[in-house]
Amino acid sequence: MTTIFINQALNKKPLTIFGDGKQTRDFVWVRDVAKANVLAAFNKKTKGEVFNIASGKETTVNEIADAVNKHIVGIKKYLPATGTEVVRAKADITKAQSVLKYKPEGNLVKMLPEIIDWWKNENKKQVV
Repeated sequence: MTTIFINQALNKKPLTIFGDGKQTRDFVWVRDVAKANVLAAFNKKTKGEVFNIASGKETTVNEIADAVNKHIVGIKKYLPATGTEVVRAKADITKAQSVLKYKPEGNLVKMLPEIIDWWKNENKKQVV
């Protein structure tokens, strides 16, 4: 969703939001996922276990759109909900925190400038 909004804003298209934008997602930084995998690989208590790896925090779709708009001027366009839209998504990461000593460090809103720069560079590579 974040890169969809970034792409829409860079292409001067409205950021398309289905529903009211109050629905939440649990965004996780890829470095946190990588760190969790390393923690699991070197922990004897993980054999046969399943862990939720996420941020453990809810962020609304509107918050993501507003954050993108702060860095790339755009407008939000609300469309009717599809009927399949998840209203709330937040992972329970207590097991990962307890067993793996996992602590997510990424903050999507704070890291957005880095994500936008990466996205711009990746798109340049694909055009060339």
